[in-house]
Amino acid sequence: MPNQTCRFLSNGYKFQITDNNKLRLMPCCKWLGAAEENPQNFQQYRTMLSQVDALTDKRCMDCAYQEEKKLRTSWRQMSFGYVPHDAVANEAYYLEIQLDRTCNGGCIMCGPWLSTFWQKELYNKVTPIKKTSRENHINLIMSSIDVSHAKQIRFLGGEPLLSNGDLQILSLVNTPELVDLVYTTNGSIYPSDMRIDLWKKFQSVRINFSVDGIGSKFNYIRYPLQWNIVIENMYKMRDELPDNIKFSINHTVNIFNLFYFDEFDQWRSKNFLYDRAGKEISYNFSPASGILNPQSVSRSLLALLTEKYHEDSKVINTVLSDSLDPQELMAFISQLDRRRKLDWRTVFPDIRHCFDV
Repeated sequence: MPNQTCRFLSNGYKFQITDNNKLRLMPCCKWLGAAEENPQNFQQYRTMLSQVDALTDKRCMDCAYQEEKKLRTSWRQMSFGYVPHDAVANEAYYLEIQLDRTCNGGCIMCGPWLSTFWQKELYNKVTPIKKTSRENHINLIMSSIDVSHAKQIRFLGGEPLLSNGDLQILSLVNTPELVDLVYTTNGSIYPSDMRIDLWKKFQSVRINFSVDGIGSKFNYIRYPLQWNIVIENMYKMRDELPDNIKFSINHTVNIFNLFYFDEFDQWRSKNFLYDRAGKEISYNFSPASGILNPQSVSRSLLALLTEKYHEDSKVINTVLSDSLDPQELMAFISQLDRRRKLDWRTVFPDIRHCFDV
């Protein structure tokens, strides 16, 4: 039977390629524990996962944080919708596939581990994932698990619409009419006719747009992508793609855009609240990880946030500490701005004084 505290621990599979072209397995993208590096023989790893208590284990603290602060529906909570109570342990009901780092964006929350743009910017070269290597990984995944029970398959990048690994996997799904697909995309690429024709066979396809700000804030955070091009694609997809294709927005808040959440929310409410069938387009509110994590802010920034937002808002609930030492953050951003010939102070002028060092 599935794990009773999180069914992804017993029935979730996230496959991710590593820097040295190896394949890693985890239960989901929020897992903070060790990964299995040999998916051909992962019975011992799955047994360990099935014994984890997601309500108390530190490796599941991201979901605990999301639930405690009521920021979004956590992966743990979602697991009960995708894995039935009578599922057999280890059957693959939920899949996340991340086999390619090809990306045209250099998002400030990301890095060379998930973006070829970042690689080229930092090293003036790209470490490609060989076609044969990707195909071997796909074959290994499809031969190692039975996807006939899969209820949802998620494709992550890089930018998944720049690659064709998803098409190879989807062509091997025997009952597409029973499977939901999810793509997390930066919105800069309009899907090809071949991909759209394949999507029509599936029960549903959700396009999850990554939008972390509007206008110049979007351009800065998701450099070198351009807001006007992305929203044109978003509107076109919303208005023209087949009816089984749905939409959502993932808003990743970082220490710079947290203050400006109201701008994003106003744009969303005015321009991207409903699909053409009149159904509300959902959005996820997710704190960034790493050096831009907004859980720790300066006292002056917390004072601005408290003045602007009500005390039980998601913005305020995101913050856990006002003890940020901005020195490391400013060193990172200053180096980034010099390389890209940008200036964060002109993009986020209201909070520029909050990071004085």
